[in-house]
Amino acid sequence: MSNTDYLKDGANALLKKLELVLNAIRKHRDQRGDDRCWMDDNELYETTLPEGINGADLRLHAPCEMIINCAKYIAHRQDPSVPYVSPQRTIEELKAKVAELESEVDLEFYRGMRSGYKTGYEEGVNDIQFNEEYGME
Repeated sequence: MSNTDYLKDGANALLKKLELVLNAIRKHRDQRGDDRCWMDDNELYETTLPEGINGADLRLHAPCEMIINCAKYIAHRQDPSVPYVSPQRTIEELKAKVAELESEVDLEFYRGMRSGYKTGYEEGVNDIQFNEEYGME
């Protein structure tokens, strides 16, 4: 088989994969109302991504909580002035805030505080007392 044949075969395989992905996205897009569910998202991912849904967190909330969140989401989609914040968005924002705060904390001091080592908590207390005694911040 020549290099040209390999390139043609590769190009044909890519075109077939592209067609599969486009058709899966169109199918997902064309679902309306109650035709679309989170399970359809899973089907889209399984069809188009090489890893499928492996490693994805697919846990669902308790049914009552899920229905309440769905009702809030639907109300927001029908009228964007109705406030809605996804519980997941809140989790992502909190994780980002934790990461931001962690980057500001002297980790060695923090580790010392947790374990009570002299290099951490006790020296930190001495620093605070020194700063207070001499009017330093």
